[in-house]
Amino acid sequence: MAAIGVVFLILMYIGFATPARWLIVFGPLNDFCVLVQYALALPVIGAFDRVLAPLGAVRRRLIFTVGMTGCLGAVVFQAGLLLGLMSFKEQVAYAAASVLLAGLWTVLASLAARKTAALKIGNGVLIGSGLYFGYPLWAFKIGRLLRLAGNHVAPEHARVTT
Repeated sequence: MAAIGVVFLILMYIGFATPARWLIVFGPLNDFCVLVQYALALPVIGAFDRVLAPLGAVRRRLIFTVGMTGCLGAVVFQAGLLLGLMSFKEQVAYAAASVLLAGLWTVLASLAARKTAALKIGNGVLIGSGLYFGYPLWAFKIGRLLRLAGNHVAPEHARVTT
């Protein structure tokens, strides 16, 4: 969903920058994809919280709270926009802050996971994790890692690098 949303976002900006104004119709489609993307990320935050158990409760709770706040905020503010409860001007700052928090969570969770024996995350995945355009690759790779970790694969086999 994230990769499709990125394509819709690019098409929308092309519509703003060129005479092909009809491409602006991809804006609401991007908004919907963003809503679904962050809604689907919510269970991943819980899965990461379990993976980060060796780090201690305070650090885990901080990372969990940043992730949940960012992703839930993105879902709520995108829904408000799509349902016509908020204008784009009213929504954009809150949604952007939420997406930034969600990006911060991906970096914090990835760095923390590197410190545990549970998951090894390569630099390419880590760098992409905080960038909106790199999120689809990060989500795919992290999904693979969490699936491997959930299948009780030895930590040395649950390594993804790029």
